[in-house]
Amino acid sequence: LLGANEKQLGSEMQDSETLKPHKANSIQNYICIIHAKKETTVWNLLALPLTSMIAVSAGGFVNANMPFLLRDENYFNFQFSEVGDRTGTALFWAYLASTLVTPFLGYVYDTVGRFWFMIPAMFAMSIFMAILPYTAPSFGALIVMRAAIAIVVNVISVNPLIIDYVKNKSRGLVVSLTSIGFVMGELVMIIMFSMTRSLGMAG
Repeated sequence: LLGANEKQLGSEMQDSETLKPHKANSIQNYICIIHAKKETTVWNLLALPLTSMIAVSAGGFVNANMPFLLRDENYFNFQFSEVGDRTGTALFWAYLASTLVTPFLGYVYDTVGRFWFMIPAMFAMSIFMAILPYTAPSFGALIVMRAAIAIVVNVISVNPLIIDYVKNKSRGLVVSLTSIGFVMGELVMIIMFSMTRSLGMAG
């Protein structure tokens, strides 16, 4: 009888212990049954597709406006027949630079920290986009600035914060959900381009 009571007491203590982490991780029940880490909030999870959206919309917006920038007589003033070749050249070197830098991002994330590396990257992306038109008339400077934008976009879009916010069992699910951010980024880029295409560029 004593052994049975001890067994029952042990079972009740184990049940009470299993309820504590469930309460602490109650966020798992909020979004698509995601198994988040204890300190993760709903806003942390929402930030994952949002960062992808920002990166894709910014990169797409720059690419969409590149031919107009190269053609504008107040900036680069390339002939219409040259614009396609010049755009391809700039994007080739930009994405090549981004590809070469990407393998080193993991080391930087682990050394500097993932969160505190992404925040300056977002500010840097905004600054580089603002500076880009004023690289004229130097086409080489345009390529350098476009490469910098591509690198920063890559820093943001790889979403390293998934490691900090989500447990192993749900990371595959969250990675697939962040693809929503890529789709939304394309839509935002189209809206931004539609709203700004009729605006004149400052001379």
